[in-house]
Amino acid sequence: PMPNVPCSREDGSMNMISAHGKECGTAPIWGMPFMVIFSIYQRCGDLDWLKSLYPYLQEYLEWWIENRTDENGWFFAACSWESGQDASKRFLVADHNPGAASEFVRTVDITAAMGHAFSTMGYFAELLNNDEAIGHWNGLASEQMKNISSMFVDGWYRDIDGRTNKPIILKDYFDVMMFTPVAFNMANSDEIDQLISMFDYFKENQRHWLEWPSFMQVFSEAAWYAGNRKYISDLVADIADRIYNHIDKNKVLPVGHHQSELPEEYNYRIPGVSNEYWPIDLDNGNPGGCENYGWGATMPVLIIRNIIGFRELNNENKKGFSLSPSVPNDLFIAGRTYGISKINFRELNFSISYTIGGSNNIEVKMRFSKNVQYRIVLEDEKGKDLSLLQNDDTIKIKVENFQSFNVYL
Repeated sequence: PMPNVPCSREDGSMNMISAHGKECGTAPIWGMPFMVIFSIYQRCGDLDWLKSLYPYLQEYLEWWIENRTDENGWFFAACSWESGQDASKRFLVADHNPGAASEFVRTVDITAAMGHAFSTMGYFAELLNNDEAIGHWNGLASEQMKNISSMFVDGWYRDIDGRTNKPIILKDYFDVMMFTPVAFNMANSDEIDQLISMFDYFKENQRHWLEWPSFMQVFSEAAWYAGNRKYISDLVADIADRIYNHIDKNKVLPVGHHQSELPEEYNYRIPGVSNEYWPIDLDNGNPGGCENYGWGATMPVLIIRNIIGFRELNNENKKGFSLSPSVPNDLFIAGRTYGISKINFRELNFSISYTIGGSNNIEVKMRFSKNVQYRIVLEDEKGKDLSLLQNDDTIKIKVENFQSFNVYL
């Protein structure tokens, strides 16, 4: 396979070729791969795995630098297919042709994703004692941070038309992927203050934008880093409630509007598998695209990160994770307990439960698979030690809903 992992058929032939003949893979924003790899490493701490993966990540990024930057070093997608947003208006091509060349569009989301990837590689290089590479990756990351800052225009991130050097501003059209710099925690407080109202815009205009799991991944991370934790907790719960009853049915489902040429005895939807997207009109004949689709299975991740509020910390010298109980309004009922079991972090395996108390309070209980007494430290976001009840394998602490605290080994 090529370093850019182009889309291909079972026989190895390419199935995503732009109008000007370029074999395309999917851009580094789609699925936030470097964020996912970072998350996996922070949880497992497997340096051998990271060392084996590092050369492939390097080849991938070098391919994008060589093949998907213009003469001024700005990143682009060869066509809208490659961006992951087939036929999007962003790319200013006639009839929104998904294969049409779009190399003149300097893309916010790819620029941010590459900046984050470079920064992540700098961190990985440090872990692997590759001193020469640390400066290389961090220098590239710094360049993309400058580019991202320059793309914030009139309260919103904007793609840039490389032919004119002007921001692309479309009338009455806003794209959820412009939240990408916020999703990677690249936006400053002033930029967040200016764009915060856009979260409400997309809440009121969920069709398409918040039906696709790949959009929701970026949107949810952006909402979290913008401090909109109650907002994203409620939204994730609403979507989960909508799709779970459909997925959990134990009988075959009608094909709805998604027609196929299969024989009648096989022309049905398979229950119990994830769909390509999460349609608002699920009960009105729209089954959600293709069946058994990978990113359609990401709802558990959204729940873990935005309702359980479990997130890895970026600090190799002080191993730990953060918890931010974020129970949505409809589930915040006194006396109820919600939880998750078999979370793995480094050598630990544990369960988390949240018992709803009076007012806005929650009792957090962590139960570990082995004795952890005197090995766990809890701190608030300012680094102050928190009081807790602890015995051999269990920790209890009372916090407010949406309050964050850090758990260190």
